[in-house]
Amino acid sequence: NTKPLTFDEVYNQSSPTNCTVYCGGLTNGLTEELMQKTFSPFGNIQEIRVFKDKGYAFVRFSTKESATHAIVAVHNTEINGQTVKCSWGKESGDPNNAQAAGQLRII
Repeated sequence: NTKPLTFDEVYNQSSPTNCTVYCGGLTNGLTEELMQKTFSPFGNIQEIRVFKDKGYAFVRFSTKESATHAIVAVHNTEINGQTVKCSWGKESGDPNNAQAAGQLRII
């Protein structure tokens, strides 16, 4: 399954309120600065959480569109010589509350 991801395909994989990107496969050289440098071209980053020992990070954008562009562009690319995987992260907070909050939001 190496066909490139499309914006619409990725966008529709997650809830309308999810702005969090999971980036995994970085076993060495994973830093907050590296994530900032890699993902900042796609939009305004609100939070970066790095799990060095596990080799992955979560990057939360201010919009779902930015997060979608980041997943499409960075998935299966090389960072520090390692091929990374990007996908949707879980929304922050308690999943039950996040679900309820998502349903109550008036757009």
